[in-house]
Amino acid sequence: MRHFFVLLAAVALAAACGGPPHDEEADQSAGQSDPGQEDRRLEGTLAPTVEEGGWVLKTEEGDFLLLNLQDYPTQPWFREGALVKAAGQVDAGAVTIYMQGTPFRVESIEPAED
Repeated sequence: MRHFFVLLAAVALAAACGGPPHDEEADQSAGQSDPGQEDRRLEGTLAPTVEEGGWVLKTEEGDFLLLNLQDYPTQPWFREGALVKAAGQVDAGAVTIYMQGTPFRVESIEPAED
C-alpha cells in the first residue's frame, strides 16, 4: 500500500510541474501553427510494427506509424507489402504503445497505382 501512495505522490508532483496549459487559440490568433501538423501526402509500402497490431508506412523519408486507421485494415488491399498512398498529418507529439516510426494521423489511405 505504501508503494501506491509513493506512486500517487509522484504522479501528483509531475502533474503540478507540467507548467501552464497551452493556449491554442492564442497561437492561432498570433498566426503561429505547429509545423508537425501540416497536411502531408505519403507513398510507400505497408508493414506491420514489431509490436502486434500496428502498421507503418515505409517511405523514402523513413517509417511513419499509421494512426487513426478506422476500418482500412479490413480492406482486401491492406496487407504487408502493399504499395499505398496516404494523406494526413505528422503528429510527433502523439503518445503510442508502438516504438516504430513517426506518428502519422491518417485522413485517407488507398492503394497506389503501379
